[in-house]
Amino acid sequence: MLEFKRRQFLQFAGSTLAAIGLSQLDLIRQANQYNRVVAQNTRGKLALLVGINNYPIGISSLRGCLNDVQMQYELLVHRYGFNPKDIRIVTDDFFRAINFY
Repeated sequence: MLEFKRRQFLQFAGSTLAAIGLSQLDLIRQANQYNRVVAQNTRGKLALLVGINNYPIGISSLRGCLNDVQMQYELLVHRYGFNPKDIRIVTDDFFRAINFY
């Protein structure tokens, strides 16, 4: 049986927690950078939102995709200042209309 001394355990636990903490800091930094870029008031920001719940036979259907698209639309318009005319939304109806499946 493998035995750890208290000191070894504390060193290992400390380094593990430090590594986890540092990786979280990078995630937060990247998220903040993304928010700054998307929130910039520039012309020509375009978005394509795709929400497909129902897939062809043999592929499991999803739930909530249409709600997710609507929430992302609201976020882009109200928080990030996108012009609603510059956002395209593709849903199940679009794929049915073009006989994609």
